[in-house]
Amino acid sequence: MSDAIYPTLSGLTWDITRTPQFSTQIQRSVNGYERRAAFYATPIWHFQLHYEFLSESDYGTLAAFWAARQGGFDSFLWADSEDSSATIMPFGVGDGVSLDFQLQRTLSPTPDSTKLYGADGSSFEPVYNLNGSPTVYWTIGGVPYLILSGMTNYLHYSSDLTQAAAWTATPAITPTYSSGGTAPVGTGITRLQAPSSSGIISQTFDVSTNSGDYVASVWIKDNGSTGAPHLSLTISNLTQAESFSALITPTGTWTRHDVGLSNVQAGDSIKVIIQGGFAGASLDIYAWNVQLEKGLYPTRNVVTSSGPGSATNWTVSATGLVSFQNVLSVVPANGVVISWSGSYYWRVRFAADSLDFNEFMYQLHELKQVDLVRVRP
Repeated sequence: MSDAIYPTLSGLTWDITRTPQFSTQIQRSVNGYERRAAFYATPIWHFQLHYEFLSESDYGTLAAFWAARQGGFDSFLWADSEDSSATIMPFGVGDGVSLDFQLQRTLSPTPDSTKLYGADGSSFEPVYNLNGSPTVYWTIGGVPYLILSGMTNYLHYSSDLTQAAAWTATPAITPTYSSGGTAPVGTGITRLQAPSSSGIISQTFDVSTNSGDYVASVWIKDNGSTGAPHLSLTISNLTQAESFSALITPTGTWTRHDVGLSNVQAGDSIKVIIQGGFAGASLDIYAWNVQLEKGLYPTRNVVTSSGPGSATNWTVSATGLVSFQNVLSVVPANGVVISWSGSYYWRVRFAADSLDFNEFMYQLHELKQVDLVRVRP
């Protein structure tokens, strides 16, 4: 099994014949009833490539490639001109536990994530040979969010909000850091108190070259607030004078809150703001891991100190297996549809074996046709 790629020749027409083949055993009784057994979960595909013309150089290239494969012995990679890419194609549904998902494809114009490979009535089949790097999405509330394979938390001291070198606090709010305080992961949390009026704590990040979408997030847990104090998380583009806020109702359990900002340009300044408390109310909460990252959906938690921190959200194997990291918030939640975009190859072999050279050359010279058969990995 080689990773040699079928050569591209100028004379290929759009007339590629694709024939799926299943293997079914059928037994029919004398009264006409049938019993059927299916041996293939997905079809074996047969391809006929038709060429409008072939130059002498093309003949030589194909014959040499066929000989190097020893006819039908060695498999190779081929990119179908009409079926070699996916665009936000479903390949899994999260259950809150599973981390590994095999990339898949379907010919359906409206892919149904309930009919993924392995499901009853599946219309999908696995993709094992990638052409380049894929992109991965989680669809939440009908919106596909890009999940980058790697992420960076650009904020400094993301859990210790007492660090004046990174965070700016108004007098009305008091941060107190507890290195032993229990966080959603590990220890180290900041208590924020605003007993009588609204207070603000913030950090600014200057975008250098990483233009695009950004999302801010924070974990919040109530510690005895009274009077329903106002609490919000804001992400602001100071350069473009644009801000978005998410109102937060703190509870007695750790909950992650987020807000996004689109179309940030290189040279812009982003400020992440936590604001809470007002007259007649007392804010008393715990905060953990204030995070600013690329994208519009928060991913893996990276607690930082004196600089930004990076981590991996997911990896993809050479056979198209996507593995999410087993870290809080990077396990696809129950019901989240996981999709991908990218390009892929078919793994195929020549239908003509090494003893059929004359037949191969006849098809090539007279019919200008090459027959390929899909091979399972």
